[in-house]
Amino acid sequence: MTFVLILADTFLSVMKRIPALCIVFFAFSWSLRAQLISSASLKAGISSSSPKHTGDFYFVGEDALVAFSLEGCIGFFRSTYFESILSVGYGTKGYYYEIDPFVYGESSAPSDELKKYYAKYDVLSVAIEEKFKYPLQKWEPYLSVGPRVDIVTKLKGELITAFAEEYYSKTNFGLNTKIGVNYSLNAKLALDVSIGYQPDFTEFYKAPVTFFREGDEVRMRNSTFNALVGVAYSFSK
Repeated sequence: MTFVLILADTFLSVMKRIPALCIVFFAFSWSLRAQLISSASLKAGISSSSPKHTGDFYFVGEDALVAFSLEGCIGFFRSTYFESILSVGYGTKGYYYEIDPFVYGESSAPSDELKKYYAKYDVLSVAIEEKFKYPLQKWEPYLSVGPRVDIVTKLKGELITAFAEEYYSKTNFGLNTKIGVNYSLNAKLALDVSIGYQPDFTEFYKAPVTFFREGDEVRMRNSTFNALVGVAYSFSK
């Protein structure tokens, strides 16, 4: 009987300590995350994409495709001059042709007036970058670079129907390069402005036949510029 009472008393004593143990656990967990995650930022702006092409593709439009762009970043392992960045962006890339509507059966006879036909694809971009920064009193200029993968979430435009959708790659690889500056608003918040260049390493479009010549192959690889502005938050003291 005495043993049962001792066991019950021990059990009740442990149960009373559980709330305190939970508080200690969550505090320790938050401490680890605070050391691991150093910053976060959210930016929006515009992007300008244009394809580099090979093959019989002389009617590609000269104007770049301009679209809205969004980017969120989380910083890890920050030191005075370096920080690792996980970047996730969402935007639209693509191209257009300027073609005589007669080619698409939209007019009864050829003409000199050309019409723009678009191919657009929405992409989710994920990149791992290394950020090099130089902190001043309120300004912190930086340069970041790292590998990127684009995941196509949606294809749209007249040219997507005209050309087989199978010719468009659903995953593309490239590079993120970025130059920017943070301007400190207070101890935690900063204004973040950046200009980026995103060259692709792989073709987003590859077709075995062109309009005019059998046996040729059209390949297109995109390059994108963007200008973004937003806010950055610092987790570290």
